[in-house]
Amino acid sequence: MHVFIFGATGPTGQLVLSNLLQAGHQVTALARNPAKLVAPDSPRFQRLQGDVMDPLTYQEQLRGIDVVVSLLGTGSSTKPTRIYSAGGQAIVQAMRQADVKKLITITSGGVQEDDPTIQRSFFYKYVGLWWLRHIYADMKRWEALLSQSIDVDWICVRPTYLVNGPLTGVYRVRETYSPEGGWKISRTDLADFITKQIASSQYIHKKPVIGY
Repeated sequence: MHVFIFGATGPTGQLVLSNLLQAGHQVTALARNPAKLVAPDSPRFQRLQGDVMDPLTYQEQLRGIDVVVSLLGTGSSTKPTRIYSAGGQAIVQAMRQADVKKLITITSGGVQEDDPTIQRSFFYKYVGLWWLRHIYADMKRWEALLSQSIDVDWICVRPTYLVNGPLTGVYRVRETYSPEGGWKISRTDLADFITKQIASSQYIHKKPVIGY
């Protein structure tokens, strides 16, 4: 398949990009600075300079794409943002213009405040919700936009607390809420799950939460 990826310069994005190429997919990755896209030279890989907020920099390149993957995020910043909602809306509009149907994106398990697993976390209730309030607010805006986009075959992956670690391939997935007791996931296993969704329709129009 031909996959177009946003956010491939981040920690999870680099892993997903590597996985896609190893799996034999053709990949186009957008970045404001393409030099930051870390990948081996391959005839199946194309770097594209552009800005997610400016669809004119990538809309034409979306034609013929099978799946769009958005791993946009704020890095370590907790300041107010619109990268999820405004960036996501720009992507969806460009997908419609290019007649691309499938989108895989990420938010966080933390946006679901009534999740029993995270409700039992002192850190989440008394620190995390306040510390990440701006990030969660924009993730919620993005998820609301997705829910209205019934013409798009979207999958919104909600990772639990992200840690560094090796690929285990042993993780649990539950719709909407965290797997019972599952509060963390490695970026490597998250990338594995995202890569598997390229050819899967199991979670279309759903919000799978992934954790150990």
